[in-house]
Amino acid sequence: MSNTAYGQYLDRICSYDKINEKEIHELYRNKTKEAVIEEIVLRNLQFVIHLVRAWIYSASKYGIDYMDLLAAANMAMFKATQKFNPELGSYYKYVCSYVNSYLEAEIYKHLNYSRLYSKKRVKQGVDINPSDSFDKVIANNNEDEPFLLQDILVSPDDKNENIRLEVNNMLSKLENAKKSVHPLASHILELRYGVGRHRNCEPLPLSSVAEKLMLSKEGIRKIENKALAYLRKL
Repeated sequence: MSNTAYGQYLDRICSYDKINEKEIHELYRNKTKEAVIEEIVLRNLQFVIHLVRAWIYSASKYGIDYMDLLAAANMAMFKATQKFNPELGSYYKYVCSYVNSYLEAEIYKHLNYSRLYSKKRVKQGVDINPSDSFDKVIANNNEDEPFLLQDILVSPDDKNENIRLEVNNMLSKLENAKKSVHPLASHILELRYGVGRHRNCEPLPLSSVAEKLMLSKEGIRKIENKALAYLRKL
């Protein structure tokens, strides 16, 4: 979703009045379940955005798009509202627990190991076809000519120190920007294109990098694209 489309979405959901716990229980008493669900869901879309914000950093580490996360949260809120029994207590406590559990599961779906093992790695502080991008422009040289990824592929026999220095310089800048790009950005490019610390190794396809780093292929692709976009701006 573009920034404009997202802005329109925010304008639309802000047109619905927020709802409190007391009003929710009154709706359950006075309206049919179908009407209650629709009204409560629409009036809580702003609340869902608040819940999603707590997960943005974790999601970005694994290449999960914000709008994908928001869509998952909206679906979770809808399901929770369907299942909620007003006789058993607080609506918001129930929904918060349901949505957070749903988002956690959504993030772990992008990993190649179980949710339980993923949690252990998180507690330990562990971050949990290669030629298809060789023609990507990742920077411009001093003469403002395009600098392609294929230009920086260094074979084991290549003695061109200028190219190696240029590659290392770019990877170093990417490493310094890992907080804004991704902690694994430079490592992923090294593996994908056989550069930097992996210049003596064969470039790896997405599937091999994903298996090596225990992430999903789509997660690796998104991180790679974000890293390349950053390098193009240098």
